[in-house]
Amino acid sequence: MDKRLQRLILLLVTITLVIATYAYSVFDSSDAPILAQVRNVEMETNENSVILTWEEIPYSDGYEVLCSTSNGGVSIFEVKSNAVTIEKDYISSYKVRCYILDSNGKKIMGQYSPEVVV
Repeated sequence: MDKRLQRLILLLVTITLVIATYAYSVFDSSDAPILAQVRNVEMETNENSVILTWEEIPYSDGYEVLCSTSNGGVSIFEVKSNAVTIEKDYISSYKVRCYILDSNGKKIMGQYSPEVVV
């Protein structure tokens, strides 16, 4: 094999090892993944309820819907799909976020969607 080719191969292997070592050293396995913010939240109302839907986040395990009530209280609804129906008189505003479960079953939460006033 040509000496120049051997040196080039050695150089490429060395660079690859340096990059791999650096990447491994800066990655901390305890770092939580960054989840996408829930988007395209839409609301439909009927006589008795509010139906909230939003764009599904791939690989999420579920969603939390935080609802503020007209008397200042807060309720959290946990749902597995990208839709929920809530009593109309119950909420004055809402926002939604997704979550995934880590290997220990702990929730890793995404960012809330912008708050929507009913």
